[in-house]
Amino acid sequence: MVFDNDDFKISMDDIKDIVSELFGEKIEKIDESQAKEILKQEEKISIDKDLETLEIGKLTEEEKKVLQSYENEVKAEQTENKEEIKKVNVEELRKQIEEEMREKLRKEMEEERARKREEVLKKLENVKTEKEKVSQEPSITNYSEKISLLQVFEQSQNIFKKLLSKLIKRTLVETMFLKTLEKAMSKHPDVLRKADHNQYNKIRVDGSLEIGRVAANINALYMPEKQKEAKFFTALYDIFEERLIATELAVGIATKDELISKLILQMEQVFEMKQIPNKLKDIFMEKIFPSTTIKPGE
Repeated sequence: MVFDNDDFKISMDDIKDIVSELFGEKIEKIDESQAKEILKQEEKISIDKDLETLEIGKLTEEEKKVLQSYENEVKAEQTENKEEIKKVNVEELRKQIEEEMREKLRKEMEEERARKREEVLKKLENVKTEKEKVSQEPSITNYSEKISLLQVFEQSQNIFKKLLSKLIKRTLVETMFLKTLEKAMSKHPDVLRKADHNQYNKIRVDGSLEIGRVAANINALYMPEKQKEAKFFTALYDIFEERLIATELAVGIATKDELISKLILQMEQVFEMKQIPNKLKDIFMEKIFPSTTIKPGE
């Protein structure tokens, strides 16, 4: 298989090198029919102790203490540069206001009043339409729902890891999970800062998220809630997408698709078992669960 798109060409040898780098060593070729037979047995979720006792949207007392320590850590770091950030923001706002005033004056001189009034009315109508669209989109409105989505995300990754470990040695899968998390962290340092470290500041070698750190990072962002949500969703989406791409490179499209169908089936069982509200299910499936497939070239 060769991916071919003018300046973008990847040979089978290139793919093997990428896979070896992501998983830490060479992955033996997996037969599609054999993989399908193995995954065929994975219709029902295997309930781990952590899933059985997990209360979606709630943290244990110990987890609350850990989260508080993370938040204190983030606040201490922000205090050092808070004044500088304010100065930068004030300067940017001043420039923006000046530019808007220049644009307004230019328009007033160039456009007739009637035409200008018509454009304003159109803009108001567009704003109204956009507001109506936004109001219809699912939105997180409280802290508990953020924790819930992080917990749901981690459960999906635990299931994903178990399913893939049926086909590839678990230690290699964990290596891939950690490397893809680190890649996403480099793209989203504000949301995923130290997300690969546990409360003892040690690397989580299995690639799992430290939920408390991510929650603390999100809470520390100074921006409108909608922007926070968008950053939050995108960061989780990118972690998931990186792992799907790595999986597809390692096992092929057909096997990856089979694995994802089993993952969705088991996640539906988690939703039912833990009584996840429809609102959070919709957000997870629409904003966080990718539909990534690498298309081979002709």
